[in-house]
Amino acid sequence: MAKGISIHVGLNKIDARHYGNSGDLPYCVNDAKEMRRLAIGEGYAVQDFLINKNATAANVSNALTKASADLYAGDKLLFTYSGHGSFFPDMNADEADGYDETWVLYDRMFIDDELYFAWSKFRKGVRILLISDSCHSGTVAKPLIMSSCGHQFTSNRKLCLPDKKALVEILKAEADMLYKKHQAQYDPHLKFIPSPKALTIQASVILLAASQDNQLSRACSRSGVKLSLFTDELMAVYLKQQGLNYRQLIDAIKQRIPAAYAQTPNYFETGILNKRFTEQRSFAI
Repeated sequence: MAKGISIHVGLNKIDARHYGNSGDLPYCVNDAKEMRRLAIGEGYAVQDFLINKNATAANVSNALTKASADLYAGDKLLFTYSGHGSFFPDMNADEADGYDETWVLYDRMFIDDELYFAWSKFRKGVRILLISDSCHSGTVAKPLIMSSCGHQFTSNRKLCLPDKKALVEILKAEADMLYKKHQAQYDPHLKFIPSPKALTIQASVILLAASQDNQLSRACSRSGVKLSLFTDELMAVYLKQQGLNYRQLIDAIKQRIPAAYAQTPNYFETGILNKRFTEQRSFAI
């Protein structure tokens, strides 16, 4: 019988000593709690619940390593993330623009290459469902396209931001400064991560993303529930339209979000295509 385990990460704040500010967001921890509740209801065993100070790079990495050791062909991992993201100088020349994309974890950036390396540890036949309620998350499974929602990781998710190119350049400049300031902390973790080009992913990974790579994700729901928009709409569809597969789930969420919000959820796959996985009822083990 297939086994399902889940890992949930949510950050309402990050370490100001590292980043220069606490990057406050209102509902990311609530998002993690809601995803944990869904997971338990579906029969997953919650392996890790990492929020705020516990959502460190080491804890996330260790959680993924433990899951890769515990899961076999036919088993399933549900991994959910809600928080900021940004850029970081590319260490292994695998990015055309010279910058990796990151998750902004509590104590340091978690580079997209680290996430892809984690996928490579999973056995063939394992199914991984990744949910990312974050800005620019359309292909977060790899490449990990995420950026913070405003200058200096503020919680401002309004759409009246500088044009995309200007915002990206601001974030990359900040990334250069962050790396220069904390190089001794980052180098031991990042210098020896294999390039994604050298890795083979045997597991099947499906990403349900809050937005396209060039879009922002709203922090507040339309319904007034204290959840981020994508998590709130996902739960509404999940509860009202049982039996949808993952593509159908994303399509139903898209229909619920007004076009004026300029936020279009995305479905993305990497690793080995698994037809049973793509066609099964959403969240079923």
